[in-house]
Amino acid sequence: MTQEKILTKHPLGKRGKNISRQKYDALKRAILSVLQKRELTHTQLFTQLTKNLTSKFPGNVSWYGETVKLDLEARKIIERTSSKPQKYRLKKNDHYGNDINRTNQLRGKRNSGALSTFDGNQRPITA
Repeated sequence: MTQEKILTKHPLGKRGKNISRQKYDALKRAILSVLQKRELTHTQLFTQLTKNLTSKFPGNVSWYGETVKLDLEARKIIERTSSKPQKYRLKKNDHYGNDINRTNQLRGKRNSGALSTFDGNQRPITA
């Protein structure tokens, strides 16, 4: 019986890795869970992953963790901050799945700071 695989993505467009779907899902859940609580540096994130998964995970937590972390960045689920040291956090999305920070930037440029209201199809509603 063949294991289901997933081809990961890379934020810089490099070639992804083909890994077990089960391992991918386990690391994704763990990463999102620890980032739900607060922003973490790379070291803090991997310390938490190692602590939470070492006895339960059949593989190298650091290697799979890095691969899945890069995939989540490429899929815009998590992001790096511009702070020093750089930290990772969940990307803030509205209930339509849009990046709130990007949406606000676009609205500010397009509407001179005025907020637009959108219908369910992401079209501006004009008054």
